[in-house]
Amino acid sequence: MGKPPKHRRSNAKGRTRSEGRYVLLEYDMVTTPAFRSLSGTALKYYIELRSRWNGLKGGASNNGKLHLSVDSAAPLLGMSKSTAHRAQKELVEKGFLKSIRDANFYQSRAAEFALTDRGWQDEYGTSLPGKDYRLWKPPEKQIIGTVTERKTTSTVPRRNVKNS
Repeated sequence: MGKPPKHRRSNAKGRTRSEGRYVLLEYDMVTTPAFRSLSGTALKYYIELRSRWNGLKGGASNNGKLHLSVDSAAPLLGMSKSTAHRAQKELVEKGFLKSIRDANFYQSRAAEFALTDRGWQDEYGTSLPGKDYRLWKPPEKQIIGTVTERKTTSTVPRRNVKNS
């Protein structure tokens, strides 16, 4: 038989040490209109890319060098390549990702991204987190015609109207 499971030891305050990794989604990011308007596929893509961020181990971070190609994301996340590409494009447009370097088919190089809620190193030095998703606003609904025009016109044809 195998070894008995190790019991988690708690510290003086009763907290246990975390044994696994987790993906951090900050509250002020989750409550923005941009985050709440993300599609399900964009959210899956973001969580997968976010899980590839190593944090600040030893003062160094891999933010700005995060790779997730459309070809590898499609089977991994259970979506087509075009859907993965739309999710990637949506995250860049809404300000959650910043494209650092474009993909190059001929050099077999995937695109590099940076998470905008964390700082990253580039060739010019350290960039501060931009948090561009805070600046995104939903598009305004287009209203055709005036309110009175919409109330007076009927879209359903009338039947059985007596001519007087």
